[in-house]
Amino acid sequence: MRESTVDAKNLLLRILLHWRAVIVCMLICAVAFDGAGYLKLRLANREYKAAQNEEESSEESQVKIDEFSKKLTDDQINEVKNVVSLYKTYQKNYDDTVNYINNSILMQLDPNSICTDILQYQINTHYSVTYPEIAKTDYTQDILDSIYYRLLNDSNCKEIAKALGKNISSEYIKELVTPVMNTRTDDDTPEYKDNVFTLSIMGRSYSECDKITAVIQKDIVNVFAELKTKYGAFDYTDLGVQHYKSFSQDVLTAQKNQANSLKDIRTNSEGLIDAFTADQKTYFYALLNGDDTVSISLPIDQNGTPAASSSPEPVTVRKFIPKYIVVGAMAGLILSFLYFMCLILAGAKLMSDDLLEKAFGYDSLGSLRVTADPRGFLSGIDRSILRSLDGGAAAFSAEERMRMIAAGIRIAARKNGWKNIYMTGSSADEQTRSTIKMLVEQSGSGEEKVSFGNSVVYDPESLENMASSDAVVVVEREDYSKIKDIDRECALFKKNEVPVLGYVVLK
Repeated sequence: MRESTVDAKNLLLRILLHWRAVIVCMLICAVAFDGAGYLKLRLANREYKAAQNEEESSEESQVKIDEFSKKLTDDQINEVKNVVSLYKTYQKNYDDTVNYINNSILMQLDPNSICTDILQYQINTHYSVTYPEIAKTDYTQDILDSIYYRLLNDSNCKEIAKALGKNISSEYIKELVTPVMNTRTDDDTPEYKDNVFTLSIMGRSYSECDKITAVIQKDIVNVFAELKTKYGAFDYTDLGVQHYKSFSQDVLTAQKNQANSLKDIRTNSEGLIDAFTADQKTYFYALLNGDDTVSISLPIDQNGTPAASSSPEPVTVRKFIPKYIVVGAMAGLILSFLYFMCLILAGAKLMSDDLLEKAFGYDSLGSLRVTADPRGFLSGIDRSILRSLDGGAAAFSAEERMRMIAAGIRIAARKNGWKNIYMTGSSADEQTRSTIKMLVEQSGSGEEKVSFGNSVVYDPESLENMASSDAVVVVEREDYSKIKDIDRECALFKKNEVPVLGYVVLK
């Protein structure tokens, strides 16, 4: 099926059919927001009263930090400055560690199930020794040792990071790509086995692994060419790529180390100022925050007047706050619109009467409204919305539309010489079946034989009847017929080489 777009006007009108629920949601959100605003004012008023009670005994004033420091001894000042410097060091280490954990792919891997690509190349320098001749130097191990460091340079790491996505930093690529080596039994020296260069590539998914592998496979050819100029000619064989998931103790240990590092920083930074006096703590926070002044409490004088006064403004508590009511109503409107839009789109059902024309190129025979007219309180609004959905066809009665559709079927059948016409659709509701039956009765009044059946997608008998007919008329119902069933239905028409005379949409 060709792609078709959703008509924004059609979608909006369908959402408006739920206008009662939208209004209820707006009222609920308006009441909730107003209640939250009322509680906020109550809390602010309580804080104001508490501040007023504190001001009865003292008032705060801003003092220059240089003036405040005169209350401390030189040793106390030096002690505070040293702790501030140490605290900032801890904070930087903490921020750097958090940044690494958040951005490193290695820290985001599941150590119990890591997607891994194994890339292998076998190196052959054709080294041989013929005694008693003096043997030439074998550069195989040197070549194997050089591949990884030349392959994972800054340029290649940036290329890999670009392939993984714009949010990936190239500094964390080397953590994902590691050489796999064996250890000699005689001196515990790591080396490559059987002259095979093995590279382990980890990722959060096989897709990430494959993106890294693709860049490495492209660049390793240049590395081999570069090494040949240094060590002489040699052959290499691509042994392919293997995919698997496995547990990694190294990754688990690395992640635990970072978590322990954060814990150690927090532990070391806690309690740094516990032994400080109250004035030292005030001085510490002022230096740490870079403040020019500090707040101190001034006693009230004998006349009851504080040296400096800055009383907070009183708060008026109101039960109805227009600003919060309007914001809540708008939030309810937006939330309800989004909910019904997602509900309609997720249903993936027929929403417009021109879908079959746009998607498959079929001719429209017309549309019929079979859903009962809305009744009840303010039902006129619903009928107005439905008339907008029907468009210009709303000016004709249901009987006139049905006669026009039947006439269109007979005319098209006669012009093409079709005698056996079959009607079907993917919707199985009773209203759709009864409407198809009435169409059959009006369309088959001439020489043409018109019959109908269930969906050809699910009914084998209906499928056989369709396959043996000369042409087919598709009858679908909005908000009932599923797009995927219509797609499969039309595919069956094409597969059985049965032409589609046209389609009818029931509303």
